[in-house]
Order: sequence, then structure tokens, then C-alpha cells
Amino acid sequence: MKILKKLMILLVLAALIIGCSKEPENNYLGNLKVGYTMKLDDKEVPKAKFEFFYGRALTKYLNQYYSAFSDDYASIVDFNIEKDINDLKNQDCTVTGYTDKSWEYYFADQAKKDILEVEALVRGAKTAGYQINADDKKKARSTFGELESYCKENKIDFEDYLHSTFGLEATKDNLISYYEEANLASRYAAVLLKEPTDEEVEQYYLANKNDIDTINIRYFAFAKDDKAKADEFAQKIRSEADFKQMAVDYSSDDKKIYYQNNDLSLRQDLRKSDLPEYLQSVLFDQALPINSVKVVEGDSSIDVVMLVAREQPVYQIGRAHV
Repeated sequence: MKILKKLMILLVLAALIIGCSKEPENNYLGNLKVGYTMKLDDKEVPKAKFEFFYGRALTKYLNQYYSAFSDDYASIVDFNIEKDINDLKNQDCTVTGYTDKSWEYYFADQAKKDILEVEALVRGAKTAGYQINADDKKKARSTFGELESYCKENKIDFEDYLHSTFGLEATKDNLISYYEEANLASRYAAVLLKEPTDEEVEQYYLANKNDIDTINIRYFAFAKDDKAKADEFAQKIRSEADFKQMAVDYSSDDKKIYYQNNDLSLRQDLRKSDLPEYLQSVLFDQALPINSVKVVEGDSSIDVVMLVAREQPVYQIGRAHV
């Protein structure tokens, strides 16, 4: 159990964000050999990368207990790696949802989820124009340098330490590259979580208002060969009330009662995506004035439309309260 305590503290130091205050003693528990692999975009995730995230997942789990129980946390965890870090494959997991699996499977599954999250954030960051910058690289080398310094100060063979924590294929170069990616992912996640300013909201709205605004319209459809009747209908309209009455007058006998008893020509709270393409252009892209009436040839009908209202959503910027 004493060995387990030392390993836990050692693994805590290996976390992506170094934050522990207690330094571990020298310890070595064999080379990490994870019995699982992962594919991303139909390509095998490099073994070195997968085992890096496996070690990170184990680190994060142990760190929860270290933070909560300090020196007593080694006796709290539900697995034993006193002799070999790879013994996790032979021990039943106690985490809800994984009780029919081994602890190795659990940490491999957490590694998979972390890889997917980091990969999604990195791709999103690059699409948004972010790249690994000098600060990301500096932090990655600083993190790695702290591990090197610790091992040197405590006479731990650094290569053995890397292999124990991150697998046989762990090297300085590939670990630093994973740290850099994680730093970029963390930086972009912070951008996504940052509350926009009123000015940023307004700028976004102005650039995307056709996809954001909602409209109210009056709508009546004629058969494809009734263009003349549609034009006649449109020419008689001077107000929204006219449109409503014209819809009753021009409706077929079997539908007239429905138009009389219900305001069927009114369509409310429509977004651009709610409309067929031929109406999207007329009602959104062409900046049609309010109360304007248009006759539009559709896919299977001749439509008469009147733009009654166009509304901009009201945004409220949430502010943190201390």
C-alpha cells in the first residue's frame, strides 16, 4: 500500500495541469501496456497517444482522491497496483456503469472520451483560425521540464518513469506534442465558454440576421396555371385586412368555411429555414419592405405572400454574480 501511495503522487505530477504540492518518492512499477486500441476517422490512434491519454485518465482519477483525502487516499481507492500497474486488467471496476468491466477497460474508455474531446476542440480551434502558439509550446515544455527535474532530483530514471506512466512508446517529443494539443484545446474551450459582449452579439447578429430573424407573413397559394388569378388577387390588396378577406373570397367552396372561421392565411414566427428556397430569397435575402406583396412562382404553385413583420430576437447577456 505504501508503494501505491507513492505511485499515486507520482501520477498526479504527470497530469496535464501540474497543480500538486506534494512531491512523490522514487518508484517504478513496470512498463504500462494497455490492452485496448482506438480508431478515429477510420484510422488507428497511435499507441503512444492512446497510452498517454490512458495515463492521463488514471492520473485524473487518482487526483480526485489525493485532493480529498491527502495521505489517506491510497487506502480509499478500489483497486490495487502495488506490484504492477498492469494489474488493472485483472480487477473489477466499481464505477457505476462499468461494474461488469475491468479497471483497465474503464481507464481506456476515459482515454477514448478525452481523445475525442481534445480532437474536437483542436479541429474547432483550427477551423476558427487558432493554431498552437508560442505560449502553448512554452507551457508544454515547462510541464515536461518539471517532470524531468523531479525525476533528476529524486534519482528516478526518467525513461522508466515515462514508460511506467505513459507506456513504452512515450518519448519527450511525442509527449510534448500531446501537451501542446491539449493546451490549444484548453485555450479554445475557454474561448467557447467566454460570455460574448453586447458588441460581439450585435456583430454576430448583423452577419447572420437572415438566419436568426423570424417573420410573420400572409400566404395564399394558387394552382400552377392560375398566374392571372394570383396577379388579380395581389393587385386588390391594400392592407393586411384586405389579404385576410381576399383569402376567404378566393378559397375553394370546400375550404371557404375554414378561412372564414380561422385565420389560415397568417403564418407566424417563421425562420428562413422553415420556408422553401424560392420564398427564402424573396422574404429574407431581398430585404422586402414590410406590407409588401409579391407573387412568386413556386415548385408546384403560384404563391401570393405579404411580409407582415420581421422580428429580431432579444438577447440577454448573462453576467456572473459573485
